[in-house]
Amino acid sequence: MADFNKKLKLLQHFMSDWAGEPADAAGLVRILNPRGSRPPLIWCFNGQNEFPMLAGDLGPDQPVIALRSLNLVARIEKGRPALDNRIADHYAELLLAAFDLSRCSVGGNCQGAPIAARIAANLLRRGCVVETVICMEWPSLSPLPIRCGLIFGAQSTMFNPFLQGLNPEPLWRALFADHRVEIIPGGHGEYFSEANHAAVGAAVARLLDPQWSAPKPADSRVMTVEPIAPPPSLPAASRATIKVAIRSTSPAVATPRDRLSVGYVWISGDHGPSPAWGLQPAPRGGSGRLSLKVETPGVEGEWDLYIFPTQEYGGPISWLENHMPKCRIAIEKSTNDDAARGWRRWLGHLRRLRPTGGEG
Repeated sequence: MADFNKKLKLLQHFMSDWAGEPADAAGLVRILNPRGSRPPLIWCFNGQNEFPMLAGDLGPDQPVIALRSLNLVARIEKGRPALDNRIADHYAELLLAAFDLSRCSVGGNCQGAPIAARIAANLLRRGCVVETVICMEWPSLSPLPIRCGLIFGAQSTMFNPFLQGLNPEPLWRALFADHRVEIIPGGHGEYFSEANHAAVGAAVARLLDPQWSAPKPADSRVMTVEPIAPPPSLPAASRATIKVAIRSTSPAVATPRDRLSVGYVWISGDHGPSPAWGLQPAPRGGSGRLSLKVETPGVEGEWDLYIFPTQEYGGPISWLENHMPKCRIAIEKSTNDDAARGWRRWLGHLRRLRPTGGEG
């Protein structure tokens, strides 16, 4: 707790001369365009100059509430994701105390994006209507039952998954009610510059426009997914089967645009999300038992396994019942040489993706 308070003090120091009206005693939450009529946009920035640039580009009718990421406050190392979660929970309490957030959007760039996603989840649990979450240069892997905007740089070889030959679209369709990708000029760290900031503002404005995603009817089913006797440990970078029980209050009617699946992702407080994820068709009728085939993370340690029902077009259903991790499993070093080599390759990839400071 003492170390966390020191980080709060350092954040307060960094933000002491930020633009905007402070909304809390410490000045950790600030607002520009406070008299705008649109639902507020909460944004977690990396640097001081980004806030007035984005608020100016979005115009006076768009209130922008600023927070600051832990960029230059905490190292990107083991345990950083848990620290991001903790600051996000703290910010959520400050925001709810200061503003009417019955309807809002949340976003963040680079190191601010995972904090923004966690804040969005907090607000949803408290009954707020979060219209959109925007993750810039950081594809979140936490399932959210809302639409998500993902912004990447056209020259961002470290963070743009399409420049790495990856296709994350199937995962995003499972994780979010809807999603849209915006590609903006520049490489990582170049967006809030005189040359590029207007493109950032235009992309954010498009993602805030409610017209880009047609509203989908709410799914009235209440479904829960629970693992049956999950194993306490599994080898790294391997395949395993975990039996789960699925219960639904009403039968699922399968249609071409309502294919019910069970998805899983691994998230660690030490390492963040793992690239290991998967989808599997749900049992007929939406209830029953399923032998869920999972790939395990390639990094040793304690990992939380999230299992959630989802639709290919519509994202997670019964999110409030399934938003918490279903079990914690110790991932142990694999004895398989091929798996170990894959683990080392993934670790090297992870190190190359780590931001080195500065603004995203």
